[in-house]
Amino acid sequence: MRAKGKIIILASGTAFLLLTLLGPPAEQQQFALAAGHHVAGAVRANKTIREHWDITGLRTPVRVIVGEFSGRREGRHVQLEWMTSREIGNQGFEVQRASSLSHGWEKLTFVPGFGSSTMEQTYYYTDRNAPPEDVRYMLRIRGEDGSVQYSRIISVPAGSMLRSFTLEQLQENRGKIFRATVELEEGGVTAISVIDGKGLTLLRVMAASRLEAGKHDFIVDCAKVPTGSYTLLLHTPEGRFKRTLHVP
Repeated sequence: MRAKGKIIILASGTAFLLLTLLGPPAEQQQFALAAGHHVAGAVRANKTIREHWDITGLRTPVRVIVGEFSGRREGRHVQLEWMTSREIGNQGFEVQRASSLSHGWEKLTFVPGFGSSTMEQTYYYTDRNAPPEDVRYMLRIRGEDGSVQYSRIISVPAGSMLRSFTLEQLQENRGKIFRATVELEEGGVTAISVIDGKGLTLLRVMAASRLEAGKHDFIVDCAKVPTGSYTLLLHTPEGRFKRTLHVP
C-alpha cells in the first residue's frame, strides 16, 4: 500500500497530520497509526521550528488479517469466534471487553496465535463472566516483533429477554439505599433478592411476578442488612444474573 502525506510541526508544538491514503481500509488504518508515531516523536523532541517530513511511500504491513469476528449469548456466557486469513509473526490475541462496569476496555485473556500462516485459522473463547447487559469486544493482536493491531469492535446483546441489569448506590441513609434497574426486551416472570455468601436470602426486593418489556427501577433498602458484601440476584426465565452489592 502506498500513501502520501506531510507531517507539519509548528513552533507552538501543535502537530497536524495531512494524509492521502490509498489501499484497503485495514492497511490505511495501520498507515495512519504509523504516521501518528512520527508526529508524537517530533512533539516529544520539542521541535521549536516549523519542519516538514515527506512520508511518501511509508509502508506498514498488516500482519494479521481478521475476517469474521462474532459473539453470541449462550445462557449467561458469551461465545466468541474469529477467523484469520493470513498471519505473519502473530504472537496471539488479547481479548478485551467493555461494559458499564469496566469504565473502559479490560483484558479478559490471551489466546496464542498460529504464528505465520496463509491458511484460514479459527479461534474460540468463552466469556463465562459476561455482564447481563449489552457488551462490546475487541481483539488486541500482538506481533512477535512487538507490533500491535486491533480488530473491529463487535457488540453482543444481553439476551433475548434481558437488555440490562444495573445497580446504583444512593446517598440516603448512609449509603445503605440502592437502586436496581432492570431493562427487558420482552416481558416475563422475574424476581430480585439479596443473598449472602452462603446463598441465604437476606432481603426480597421483588417477589416472583411478571414484568412487561421496558425499564423498571427498584429500591433496595439495606438499612437492616449488616455491613459487608452481598449479591443482588435477578431471576429470569433465561437464568440468574448477579450484581455485587457492598453495604457500608
